[in-house]
Amino acid sequence: MREWLPSGTIIGRYHISSRLSANGLGEVYLASDTSADRDVALKLLPSELVVEDATVKRFIGIYKSITQLRHRNICQIYEGGITENGRPYIAMEYIKGQSLDMLGYGHQLNLAELIEIVIQIAEALEYAHQKGWLHLEIKPSNLIIKQGLKVLVLDFGQSLAFPPSMSMAEPLRLTPGNAAYLSPEQVSGEKPDQRADIFSLGVVFYELLAGHTPFVGLNVDEVLASVTLAQPLPLTEFREDLPAELTMIVGKALAKDPGERYQTMAEMARDLRQLGTRRDTWFASAETSIDAVAEALGVNLPQGKSVADLRQSGRNQPNKGDRLAPGSFIEDLKKAFTTLLENSLKKRGGKAGDMMVLTDRSFLQDTKDLLKSWWRRILVITLFIFGLIWAIPLAWQLWSDNDEKERLPAGLRTNLLTSVGKVTDAAISPDGKTIAYSVIEGDIQNLMVKDLDNPEVFRIATAKGLEFRGLTFSPDGRSVAFVKGLPFNLGELYRVRIRGGIEERLSDQPVIGAPAISPDGSRYAYVAANSDNSETTLVIIESNGVKRPIAKRKSPLFFYPGGLAWSPDGKSIACVTNDSSSSWYLKIVSIAVDETGEKTLNPGPWSEIERIVWMPDGRGLIVSASGPYNRSMQLWRIEIPTGEAFEITGDKSDYRGVSLSADSRSLISVQHESLSNIWIASGSDINRVQQLTRDVGDGIDGLAWTADDRIVYVSSAGGRETIWITGLNVNAQRPLPVAPEGGAGGEYQPAVSPLGNNLVYVVERPNGTYLWRSELDRRNLRRLTDESMVFHPVFTANGRGIIYSVLRSRRRVIAQLDIDGGAPKTLIEKQAWRPVLSPDGTKLACNYRDEATGQWKIGIFSSSGGLPMSIFDGPGSWHRIIRWLPDGQSVAYPVTTGGVTNIWVQPLAGGAPTQMTNSRIGRIFDFTWSNSGQYIAFAQGWVSSDVVILTNFR
Repeated sequence: MREWLPSGTIIGRYHISSRLSANGLGEVYLASDTSADRDVALKLLPSELVVEDATVKRFIGIYKSITQLRHRNICQIYEGGITENGRPYIAMEYIKGQSLDMLGYGHQLNLAELIEIVIQIAEALEYAHQKGWLHLEIKPSNLIIKQGLKVLVLDFGQSLAFPPSMSMAEPLRLTPGNAAYLSPEQVSGEKPDQRADIFSLGVVFYELLAGHTPFVGLNVDEVLASVTLAQPLPLTEFREDLPAELTMIVGKALAKDPGERYQTMAEMARDLRQLGTRRDTWFASAETSIDAVAEALGVNLPQGKSVADLRQSGRNQPNKGDRLAPGSFIEDLKKAFTTLLENSLKKRGGKAGDMMVLTDRSFLQDTKDLLKSWWRRILVITLFIFGLIWAIPLAWQLWSDNDEKERLPAGLRTNLLTSVGKVTDAAISPDGKTIAYSVIEGDIQNLMVKDLDNPEVFRIATAKGLEFRGLTFSPDGRSVAFVKGLPFNLGELYRVRIRGGIEERLSDQPVIGAPAISPDGSRYAYVAANSDNSETTLVIIESNGVKRPIAKRKSPLFFYPGGLAWSPDGKSIACVTNDSSSSWYLKIVSIAVDETGEKTLNPGPWSEIERIVWMPDGRGLIVSASGPYNRSMQLWRIEIPTGEAFEITGDKSDYRGVSLSADSRSLISVQHESLSNIWIASGSDINRVQQLTRDVGDGIDGLAWTADDRIVYVSSAGGRETIWITGLNVNAQRPLPVAPEGGAGGEYQPAVSPLGNNLVYVVERPNGTYLWRSELDRRNLRRLTDESMVFHPVFTANGRGIIYSVLRSRRRVIAQLDIDGGAPKTLIEKQAWRPVLSPDGTKLACNYRDEATGQWKIGIFSSSGGLPMSIFDGPGSWHRIIRWLPDGQSVAYPVTTGGVTNIWVQPLAGGAPTQMTNSRIGRIFDFTWSNSGQYIAFAQGWVSSDVVILTNFR
């Protein structure tokens, strides 16, 4: 809790009077400067910022120099110093006003006034730039508005005295709120110049006009990714009254490339002034319509006056347009009727309460005349009100239909419990007071514990190169069980006390999925797998340590790693298995602990199940799962014994994992948010990219080039995955109508013939996935494969064959099929996945499981299959993306560390892989070179994952 200094505290020559404000870098006090007889604003900063002598000297030197910076729109700095207890302070001009973010001026001022504000800021910054000072922290909280619309810029020098690279500065200062005002070069760690301030002012201007910043996100990483990668939505989407010149000025200030921005603040201020001189033309069309409406309503403007004239003289008067509102109209009519009634009462000599006047013939005639004189206004307002009566329900219905999948159900409440953006799994204690969660930090995963009534977080376990999964609290809430292993591989079962202790290994068997603990806490259950995954077994560890298998599945049947849930009565364990009628879809079954049998709790079909938990009363399950026609992971409630499934969530987030408190009031999950767009770069400058698409899920599940340099990609913009095509120009996207009837599960993973117009892609059906072919104009649409579970097609060099991945009896193999159909031929019998052909068509690269180590590596084969010609190590698993470089001498693959993806290159000649891209933020979901090698396309964006708690979900 922040401890404020009491009134009367003396710091040097300053006597503190009262507190003014506070932020992450300290407190601001109103103080009296006894040496100059003036009030000052005294900012006190944390002592951790000046722990070294060199830092103290830097601070004193900067603020000694910056006192010479004097401009009518810059808050005067008087002094910078260090208190006796080591805290740096800054004494500055005390301004009676409010910061721009506190006032919300964008909603109170007209366009001309907003432009005037920005011009003042630009002039102040231009003056500072000419004196050699950068600000680098322009944001609304550093802009004070005084009476008369005078703007003053605060906090010059602070970013220079305490750069983000210094100890303590970054965690204290960087939040999702202020990260949105950084320039791309500041985010990337490049040395900024005056153009960084221009970008930040562009963000402030955009916010004043639109009501929000152009770059948003749930946490700092998402905001920084948005600053670097995302293009702001056009201002015209939020306001229709903006002149084109103004949107161009803001757009130029927000250019990602500093070379494409204004080069000086003077240039930006000049364009704004020129625009201001033509402001009478901004409202021409609006004034025409207002004058017409005023005439229709019988509102008489003063003789010889237009709306523009009234605007100039009426700033401090009531807005004339207010008379057009129904509320003002009713007030005017009521006043007229009251006057009429009073006159009638006077004629009769009655009192205001005398209702006999209402039957008077002369009063009724006067009322009729009044209504006749107002008939046009009454008609327009009546039509307006009836229009609203019809329009509001219609708009609500349209909004409900169009946005149904984007909103959470009514009554459901959610709240984020973390804001790190890199959570992988989470569990809540039975009493609902504590959560445990795993979080990624580079190549390390930490297992954290947090009490919900305490902001402190404690680390109880760390794993380097490994991951924690299947977090499960013991019934007494004192320990957490988990599986620890390599990513995408089997692991081992452990437990650790939540208040600290040594990790205890419970089983050395290879474990998949999440464990379960019996209601009395004495027994553990898990699913074990043999070395080649051909057999999975449900095992119970008894209280005496004996391992007892109670159920077994042999390929093609298997227990799915969707976790286990021990029933509240302790008699059965719910688990996930595949349906015998379809090896693709999943169902939930209950296995009796005494081995007397099993029964189906829910038949599905499910495409994926992440986790299941029993409700404490035994009357239902909560499941994190995706259905066959929606790949989004949502939370579901399954009623027992009916097996009916009801969706709890239903928005565009993914909810992975589920944990429930003992009273069923608190449900937690890991909420995943993601965004992906298509970007392109020149093959010669891969780090300079241009954005092509702007939907939320473009390219994540497929990206391919045509022979004429167009891009075919998969988009989830419509709620399901479909195939689209785009040229190299922005806004050139259109869907390809290649969906066959019955393909309700979506179409994805497209491949385009290198020689022609043929397209092959995966279609999801109720009983599996199949390859279909079409031409780009949808002619000759037909199914190619009879066997299901096929993925990742690629064309052979002559365009006549298709090489693809297929899952057969839980073994991943590579096969080939003729474009015209026929019997498939197996190319690689050993476990292999996701093939890609070299540019000359002679070699095939894929993910290959090394039987000696059990690890998935990069295998290079002849295009005719057989045994690998060479094998390379690399991070990743069976679904890793592999691409050939245009020269055919190397392969590339993405590596994601700490939530940031970069592309690495492995030469076929051998040697260590090298990093090709130098991205510091964001994820790369897919990438591929054009056939000519001239371009490279990326599906690039971000993923954020945090613990969310849900209440009122039943």
